[in-house]
Amino acid sequence: MGGTLKASPTHKQIRPSPKGAAAAQKAKARRSNPPNTQFRKYFERGDLPFIVEHGSSGIRPAWKTEASKLDYHHYLPVFFDGLREKEEPFSTMALQGCLDLLRVGGSKILPVVPQLILPIKSELMSRCMPCPLHYYTRLSQLRSTHGTLSSCDGQCCRCKS
Repeated sequence: MGGTLKASPTHKQIRPSPKGAAAAQKAKARRSNPPNTQFRKYFERGDLPFIVEHGSSGIRPAWKTEASKLDYHHYLPVFFDGLREKEEPFSTMALQGCLDLLRVGGSKILPVVPQLILPIKSELMSRCMPCPLHYYTRLSQLRSTHGTLSSCDGQCCRCKS
């Protein structure tokens, strides 16, 4: 049985990369979901204070603790970051969680507004058209429930000092 093995070279087909606008369009289609957000990381690890409740009207968060008792400095920026998600159930849970936190937050929301700038900025830089609409509607809801964001009535850290 003494034979010799001869390694055959494998030939890879090298496709030329498309140029111009067509390449940008194909790349955009491949990257439909943003890189993993903090919300997705916490959701997959089970670190968020809710469980997914499946009902007849869809899914929504069932809070383990009352939303008004949460640490808004930690959780509100995470939920705002989750608004970038496009895959289910991440997008729905982030949107519903954000709505719940803004609805019951009261005076806890205003000190957290500076921390919301980075998630909003990163979404605006992604140039995804539907997602900034989520941010705009959340901020308009924030403004309508708490008055203007520019006047803080002495509640922010700059006015306390």
